Amino acid sequence: MDKVLCLGSHIDDLEIGSGGTLLKHRDAGDEITLAILKSDENLTGDQWKRMEEQETSCCILSARLLTFLSFAEIENIVMKLDEIKPTILYMPWPVDTHQDHSFAAKVGLAVSRNVYGTVLQYLTPTSHSYYPNYLSVIDWKAKKKLISVFKSQ
Repeated sequence: MDKVLCLGSHIDDLEIGSGGTLLKHRDAGDEITLAILKSDENLTGDQWKRMEEQETSCCILSARLLTFLSFAEIENIVMKLDEIKPTILYMPWPVDTHQDHSFAAKVGLAVSRNVYGTVLQYLTPTSHSYYPNYLSVIDWKAKKKLISVFKSQ
């Protein structure tokens, strides 16, 4: 069983970027932790509704949710995430026009120094210069169903 840690900036980023692969981890019985690092839900809709949608996603994925919604120092975030000791880490691609996605990638790179396993980066809608070197065959219908819980978006 693997310990999977998936990092993202905002609610639904993780599911959009790696939801199909996270479903495969769930089906394999892996332990999944999702970490939302810098949310701006107050700008994208009702923050309580958005959190409810994220919790629904976690139920589908059988995942634990960690949120760092206040502007915590990067050192404190990394220290908390290091406690998970993941064997697989997913994080956003660092070359991104959105500052929060770049921040999540920076946190991911810091956490990756203690990952003795696999470190992978995923695409977000604002990423650029992204050329994948690893692809995972996923169930698109299952991923669409997972993403559909984010009805407010």
